Amino acid sequence: MHRRIPILVLQASAALAVAGMACTPAAAQTYPAKAVRFVVPFAAGGGNDFLARDLSTQLQARLGQSFVVENRAGAGGLIGSDIVARAPADGYTLLMAANSAAIVDAASKAPPFRLARDLAGVAMVANIPMILVVANDVPARSVPELIDLLKRNPGKLNYASAGPGTIMHMTAEVFSAATGTSMTHIPFKGASQMVPEVIAGRVQVLFGAANSLIPFIKSGQVRALAVAGGSRWSGMPDLPTIAESGVPGFDLNIWYGVLAPKATPRPVIDKLNREINAYLATPAARQVLAAQGMEPMIGTPKQFDELVETDVERWTAVARKIGFSME
Repeated sequence: MHRRIPILVLQASAALAVAGMACTPAAAQTYPAKAVRFVVPFAAGGGNDFLARDLSTQLQARLGQSFVVENRAGAGGLIGSDIVARAPADGYTLLMAANSAAIVDAASKAPPFRLARDLAGVAMVANIPMILVVANDVPARSVPELIDLLKRNPGKLNYASAGPGTIMHMTAEVFSAATGTSMTHIPFKGASQMVPEVIAGRVQVLFGAANSLIPFIKSGQVRALAVAGGSRWSGMPDLPTIAESGVPGFDLNIWYGVLAPKATPRPVIDKLNREINAYLATPAARQVLAAQGMEPMIGTPKQFDELVETDVERWTAVARKIGFSME
């Protein structure tokens, strides 16, 4: 026998549903009505941190509310990303992500969240080349010389990363697999910890974001060997790519973007996307990013969602090929 639901309950439920739909655009008009939490899943000093702080300043000026940067480092970015995935989907908790998030998703056996399922693209922000650098006491001045050194000393040289599953870690593993070499992984929480160790010679090799390395390359504190992307970087046009240095097909860069909990109202996401894109289109933004070795990426939330999905698929294949997984 079917249980009858009182008509007043049905009417009330319908009214609430209509009210909910109606208030979504209104909520977007008044958004943000309070401070916004901007989570960076790595330590201060890296690309995620720089972009989050730059965007926070700009969004605060444009939208009239504070955007508070919160560094929650650990587990290759998993801790900070999980905080955002579990946050209320109201636009008041955002994540400054990099493609390390796609790698963690791809390589984890049972991650607490999935990017495509639990997080929504808000805006692409920037991309940046990675540079292969070595400590000054490493007797290699080119990629072929480094490969030769590694083959003669398997496992004896260390390389740094911001943690297992980060783009730095996976790039080093892809390099080792492609060249038939091996190095010992030394994980850190971010660039502010990694780079001093390379300068001191306690870690010999690093695939790092250009913005974290430019000052130390120019000052001669570390030695740059090559760019990890498929083409030379305009910031250092004389620096060869790894591909043209004897490792065909090597092409890895870093992208950054803003994500929000999956059910965040679309009008709120669209409003943030418009404001971020408007800033990125300014000459001032291009100048600020260029000083960090970055290029702006302007696109829709849908395009960012598609980029994330494609990257997860790509890194899933890479993780299987090199036999890497995260518990």
